[in-house]
Formats: sequence, C-alpha cells, structure tokens
Amino acid sequence: MAGPVRERVTDADRRHFDFVQTLLRISDELTEEETANVKLFCLHLIPEGQSEQLKRAVDVFQKLIKLDKIDQENLDFLEELLERIGRQDLIRDVLRQFQPPEREIPENPELQPGTSQQGADAEGNATSNTYVVVNGQVRMIQETLDRLRNHIATLSGTRRSMVKFRGYKKHKSILVHFSIPRENTVVLRHMADHSDPRLVYMGVKSLQIDAEVPIKVQQGAPLYDIKRQLPVDDIEVGCKNRLKEALETNDILEEKLQHAQEYAEKAAKQGYLEVWVTRLEQTRLQRKKTGKLQDKNLAVGAMEKRMFSVQKHKSKSDTQREYKKRHLALLV
Repeated sequence: MAGPVRERVTDADRRHFDFVQTLLRISDELTEEETANVKLFCLHLIPEGQSEQLKRAVDVFQKLIKLDKIDQENLDFLEELLERIGRQDLIRDVLRQFQPPEREIPENPELQPGTSQQGADAEGNATSNTYVVVNGQVRMIQETLDRLRNHIATLSGTRRSMVKFRGYKKHKSILVHFSIPRENTVVLRHMADHSDPRLVYMGVKSLQIDAEVPIKVQQGAPLYDIKRQLPVDDIEVGCKNRLKEALETNDILEEKLQHAQEYAEKAAKQGYLEVWVTRLEQTRLQRKKTGKLQDKNLAVGAMEKRMFSVQKHKSKSDTQREYKKRHLALLV
C-alpha cells in the first residue's frame, strides 16, 4: 500500500517563486543607468571587479542575497536602494505587493532561544541574536512585524535594514527572533534591566541576547526609579508636565471668565444709560440741523456729564425717572 502523497509544491516553494519573480520584475524595470547606480551604492559590499561582471540588476540582488543583505522577510536594504535611485514607484507597485500589511507570516515551531550562533554581517560587524517575547496574539502579520522592527531599530539606535527578522514561534506569548549589531544590544539590555516604559509600551515581556539569561521586563514598573538617578523616560513625565501646563492654563481661563462675567454684570446695570445717551445724541443731531437746539447745546452737554455721574446709592427706577424728566424738559 502506497504511503501518503506529499505535496509537490509547498507554500514555502510558492513564496520563494514569488520572491524571485519580484526581483525579476524590479530588475526589468530598471534602466542601464539605474542599474549602474545600484552597483555604485553597493561598492562597499561588492568590489568593483566583481561588480563589473554583474550585467543585470537581478545579478546584483543575487549577490546581496549571498551576503545576507536581503531575503524574503528582509527587504529594507532593497527598499532603501530603490528609494535612493528615485524609483519609489517600484517600492509601491512591486515591493509592497510582495509584503502586504495583512500578510500572515509563517511560524517556525522549531525556534529555540539561545541556540543560534553569533555571526557577522557583510561589512564584518559582529551581530547578536536577540529574542523578544511579546504579548500573545492570534497571529503575526506583516504590519505587526514591521512595527516591532521599527521600534527595536529606533530604541537600539540603528537602521531598520540592520534589524533582521529570523523567525517567530507562537505559544501563550510570541517569541520573535531578530539579528542586530552587537554594539546596539547594550542599549536594549540596559532598557530591559530597568523595565523601560518604551519596552512595556511595545508589549515586551522579556528580552534575551544570544545565550544569556532572559531579562524579564516588569509590566508594573512604567517609570525608572528616580532615587537611583537613572534616566527618566519622557512618556509619563512628559504627560505630567503637559497636565500641569493644562491645569495652569485652565486656572488662567477661569480667572478671565470670572472677570468677563463681572464686566457683563456691570454693563447690564449701566445698559439703560447707554440707550438714553444714544437717543439723546440722535435727538440733538436732528434738532441741530433744524436750528432749534443751537442755544441749548451747552445744556445738553452738561446733562450728559451729570448722567454719567449718577450716584451708586440711587436705585435703577429712580435714576431712569429722573433722567426722563430732565430729558423732556430739554426737548420742550
């Protein structure tokens, strides 16, 4: 009886075919001048004698694969090359199609932390294997991986193309394997030792570098201990400063609002005077034109002065009644 039939073309095979096809499409779109520029940017990796033998851009890409600069999961170096030669359209139309944000990344169930050996990149710089345990998720997609890699590159002070993704394994949490320059692991180790808030924000639960003992990141310690004179992160402290400024601004606004309310109350009490002043002014101008008020201008001006010097102890009704009497007397 024949055994189970094995799948002749696996998902890994199809992924490899798509990767090669992507490189071929990019190579066919590049002109001779752009291919020469790609070689120029890679002179620190590919000597000039070897570069002259590479006729097509895909030959350069194949050499970069051997130098571990690009692979199926790490295309940042190729993306930067295309950006520098001015072919952002290939990044958008070709490269992004190979790594869409919603693509689910295949898991490596055989991944074990601390088993990989230290190495060096194509430039001779020593690299270290960094294992990050993050909060569990249902699956790992391209968008999540890109965000995690961006955070690690920023925190460690290196370029994103120097942070190589090597695989991940799911359990209650997700174990992610990266390869980064060894000199940049010092910063990550220090941050993990003190449960840096940025690692907590990223969802990092532990960090292991090469075969060292894993460092557990305390989720309940969002801020450095100030008494130990360690650098204080600006996440919480910055929020406190912004909150303090907001409260001070709020106090100022409340004080201005109170002054505005007091002013409005005073204006409301004196509003009737402004109405009578307006009417008196209109009457004076109108009768001045007809010549009937020429001899009473001084009396009207004096009346205006007396109106604004009304005593505060008088009630509103008394003041209005008195003013009306005087106003009628002037108009007679």
